[in-house]
Amino acid sequence: MPLSSEYQSVPTRPPTPDQAPVSIIAELIPTVPNTPIEPPRTMEDNARLMPTHGHHTAPKWNEEKVCELAQYFRELEYLFRDCRVNDDRQKKDYAVQYLTYDTGETWMSVKEYEGEFTPAATHDKPEPAACAYTYEEWKAEIFKLYPGSEYRDRYTQNNLEKLIANFLSKGTLL
Repeated sequence: MPLSSEYQSVPTRPPTPDQAPVSIIAELIPTVPNTPIEPPRTMEDNARLMPTHGHHTAPKWNEEKVCELAQYFRELEYLFRDCRVNDDRQKKDYAVQYLTYDTGETWMSVKEYEGEFTPAATHDKPEPAACAYTYEEWKAEIFKLYPGSEYRDRYTQNNLEKLIANFLSKGTLL
């Protein structure tokens, strides 16, 4: 026996917009946030920011260990590539930023530094003028301040063994 129409509470088809109450229609329409759609990210958008002084990822150099100066610059230049720092002035500023005050002052006094320290991350100041000297020229002058810091000044165990063999062959001891 079929049910009469007064007992059928479940509609066989969804209501059309003109048949449904307004509150049901409002629930069915998805709300779109009022934020602009962001364009797809590019590789440049994914560049990291240079770490601040004292941050655990910032390059560090102990001036008592002169032989580690080259390693400091290698770490710094890795960050430059990773953070897309290409401007020579910014590179010099960042190189000085991670040092102790006295060492930083010494490095900024080198003629190839060209001028006062201006933090590269300052946005309220105009960009510094182009430098007359490149970062590489300045870095070469920094290495000259620390004898024994350049790779060519280092000796290997093989060098020591040859020196000892030379002295032993001549019968000369220190």
